[in-house]
Amino acid sequence: MALFTPVKLPSDASLDLFWDHQTTFTATLQPSNIEIALSPLQRHIIREITALLFHSTRGKSQQEDYPESLPFFTPDLPLEELKFWLDINQGSLAVQSEQTHVPILYPDGFIRSPMLHSTPHIFVRWIKNLETKGLFIECRPFEKRRNLMQRATLGQATSKTARISAAKCTIDSLSWELSRASLLIPPIIQLLHQHLMAQSAQLELFGGVPEIGLCSLAEALTSPSSQWPINYQRLEFLGDSLIKFFISIHAFRTYPRWHEGYLSKLKDLLVSNDRLTHAAHRACLGNFICAEFITRKHPVFSQKKYGGTKKEISGKVYADVVEALVAAAYEHGGMSLARKCLGKLLPEISNFTPTPRQPQKQDCQFPVHLEKKLDQLLDFKFKNRTLIWEALTHPSWQRDQTTGSYQRLEFLGDAVLDFLVARRLYTQCPKLAEGRMTEVRAALVNVDFLAFLCMDFALTEEFYYGREITTGDFKSTVQLRNTALWMFMRHDASDIVKMQTSYSDTYRMLGDGLKKSLKSGRSYPWATLARLGAPKFYSDLIESTIGAICIESEGDLDACERFLERINLMVYLKHFVKQDIRLEHPKNALDRIAGTRQTEFHVKETEDGLHSISVWLKGEKVASINHCSSRNEAFVRAADAAVSFLSRT
Repeated sequence: MALFTPVKLPSDASLDLFWDHQTTFTATLQPSNIEIALSPLQRHIIREITALLFHSTRGKSQQEDYPESLPFFTPDLPLEELKFWLDINQGSLAVQSEQTHVPILYPDGFIRSPMLHSTPHIFVRWIKNLETKGLFIECRPFEKRRNLMQRATLGQATSKTARISAAKCTIDSLSWELSRASLLIPPIIQLLHQHLMAQSAQLELFGGVPEIGLCSLAEALTSPSSQWPINYQRLEFLGDSLIKFFISIHAFRTYPRWHEGYLSKLKDLLVSNDRLTHAAHRACLGNFICAEFITRKHPVFSQKKYGGTKKEISGKVYADVVEALVAAAYEHGGMSLARKCLGKLLPEISNFTPTPRQPQKQDCQFPVHLEKKLDQLLDFKFKNRTLIWEALTHPSWQRDQTTGSYQRLEFLGDAVLDFLVARRLYTQCPKLAEGRMTEVRAALVNVDFLAFLCMDFALTEEFYYGREITTGDFKSTVQLRNTALWMFMRHDASDIVKMQTSYSDTYRMLGDGLKKSLKSGRSYPWATLARLGAPKFYSDLIESTIGAICIESEGDLDACERFLERINLMVYLKHFVKQDIRLEHPKNALDRIAGTRQTEFHVKETEDGLHSISVWLKGEKVASINHCSSRNEAFVRAADAAVSFLSRT
């Protein structure tokens, strides 16, 4: 098929279209270097051919003029042959009322009849009535899928047929197999529209520099509401964490005296949907976003106005597109191009330095035996020793002023961790949907799981000691001793010692079962992790260490990623992706199962500080849990129990 457009196509483009569960078409647009000046007669002919194709699968009452502003579609024939093709494929054959013999053995055009509202039907067979000697046609409806871009489900074929007097029927001259090509026109126009919008965005937003590929730009500008098979959701997932990473470094470096609370508020302000939406409006991104699903009834195909205006784009879509554009820039040009793209959209941070500032070295000494063990545990040697000890210093530490607490580094490490997990999921799992990537990331970066990793991350050493067997006779014994990361934390609070002891006891009781569930279970152990009841400083230590490595390595994210490999976080990521593990949080699962039914949690705190909770669904108690050490544990375990109960009923 040939496509006539008023402008040259920006690039090759292809699209898979699913006719049914067995048949797939691939529509490919290939730019031609041929420019044709059409005469008025030639223009009239190709418009008539396009209208013939476009209307061939519609009822007579639905046919309207094909707009001049849209591309024209014709068979792939020389221009001088199109008039002849149009003459033999226009119109229809009417069966005469007195005709009793079969005029065409097997008509390949659509059957139409006022008795069938002139809608297209496919010929099945001729039927002769021996009594009246009349001729009848048996035909079946021509089925049209609304959205050829989505895979068809395996459904039962329609067997309903109609028998109509042949005298009341007409047979289209155009083959129905060629007619169905007209159903490809809306998605092809939408594909063309996407790439032209991407080309315009490339010219107007990025000065025509083709640093970001048109396919990636088109993907970043396509909203899920367009029902296009590829949209910005995966790019938005990566861009969300990438922008937070950039903003966190900007805040960390620009305000070296701000504590974590101020830094978090600034970051939240700069990455908020309102701020990104404002940036999108300022850049006029609304002119390029593809948010509407183009069908044959779309206003673009008609001179009529269908009583409505252009679909309004929500603020979240604008924010999502900003994030997707930054991710598309990163995909094509790494951090440098991503910063350049973000700077165009958010000029207030266009001049930030991508590497966090090194804190000034302090002339101080730390315990030598701990320094050596720490280097062995991390497999990373800090030249600035102040930096790693700051990452291990709790806010309660008061004995000296050699370092600040880990809070600023934890703020930075949180952003680095989030981005590294998102980057690994995006780059190594190209077929993973955005929703699944979000579930995997949530399973890996939540405070309970990071606390578990902190508890499990330890240096194992051989410890020799002598034991007297008899008088003067000693036996040397070897034991293994673990020194975990959390043991290096400096603090000055007696309550922390109690919390560490309590958490260690709980970990010894639940740790082995938790590891087994994480490695071989069919569902993520949210409830067991909640039972551990980890104090937040365990997860903070993981994030602050990541932040310290990021600064020491001058922004080398590969060094940070090696640390994540060392604590087994990336091992679990690979396991969660490869195995079909249920990762949905119990609260989300309960909301999904309950649907519109109202769910209520009734929590009571007992005199000993423990919590009891019950879950009620439409006035009926479906689960109850007692002896929970925290409200969070109570809610997670109760939701998990309720999901288990409702799944069995």
